[in-house]
This record gives sequence, C-alpha cells and structure tokens, in this order.
Amino acid sequence: SSGDASSRDSSSSSSSSSEPVVVPFHVVRVYLLSLLMYTLWQVLYIAKTEWLDRDYIRNSPSEFTSLRWMVKDSRGAMYRLCKSFLVSWKLMRKDEEFDESSLRTKLTFWGAQLAYTVLTLLPVAFMWWSQRFHLFCLLAMYVTAVYNGASYYIEIFSRRYNLKFDEDGDVTVSEIDVDDLDDDDLDDDLDDDLDDD
Repeated sequence: SSGDASSRDSSSSSSSSSEPVVVPFHVVRVYLLSLLMYTLWQVLYIAKTEWLDRDYIRNSPSEFTSLRWMVKDSRGAMYRLCKSFLVSWKLMRKDEEFDESSLRTKLTFWGAQLAYTVLTLLPVAFMWWSQRFHLFCLLAMYVTAVYNGASYYIEIFSRRYNLKFDEDGDVTVSEIDVDDLDDDDLDDDLDDDLDDD
C-alpha cells in the first residue's frame, strides 16, 4: 500500500507540472505596496535634498537632482504639463518660470511625480492578465527608448559638428536662415565650393 501511495504522489506531481501555475494578482496589495515604496523613496529624497545636503545642493548648481532637472528643462513634458496646470488654475502667470527654491515649485513637482507614479501603475494589472498587452507595453517602451536615444545622439552630434566650425571662425549652419536664400545663391555657393576643390 505504501507503493500505491508513492505512485499516486508521483502521478499527481507529473500531471500538475504540465498544467500552468496561476499566481493570483492582488491588485490592492500590489498597488499599495508600490505606493508605499514610492512614498518611502520620496520621503528619503526630500530628507536628503531639503535637510541633509541642502547647503551642498544650493552651492553646487552643476549637481542635478530630479527636481532641478525638471525645473531647468523648460521643453520637457513634465515642465510644460505642470506649468499649464498652474496657469489654468491661475496659480502661475504664463510669463513666469519655476523657481527651484520655492515651496510652490517643490510641491508642484512632487505632486506631479506622485500623479505620474499612480498613472504608470494603472496598466500593471492589465499587463499581468494579458500577454499581448504586456508585449505591446514592452515594445512601446523599447521604441521610446530608441527614439529618445537617437534624438539625443542627433542633437549632441549636430551641436558638436557646429562647434567644430565655430572654432575655425566659420559661420555655423544654425546661423544661416535658409528661407532668405534663393536658388541662385545656393547655385553660386555650390559653384564656389567646386572651384575651391
């Protein structure tokens, strides 16, 4: 009879190993744990930047915190979104800029980071339940990363390329207004370049 029990155990383990294991997804627990971890990070960030290293950060403008980076990047999405929100609620003028040392700016960007974290956590449950949606999100992140990397590379490369001509004393491409040039000017420049060679 002990042989029967061992054969039953081995047959049940072999049949259960071929079935997929379904791990339950506890939405509330996952979101609360994630928000708790974010809150812990935010509290530690505030303690470090506002108390522990406050003097060092204020006296070192080349050191970037996430707040300083977002405040200085006026073309960034977070900056534009925060500014448009404050302007629409008449908490900021259109011609006004963020001041990284003001409490309003700090609360705005900390609140925006919290809202961003909450919004980016929302699709997690759907990614857990749908392999296709998960794949779509991974591909979207990959394409975004490649696009951002390529954009950064092109921007930096073009600046360095232009600087090469600045050092020689020549006019940079960015200083030429192409709309002011007509076809004859372009043809003359091309002829001059060919004659120089």
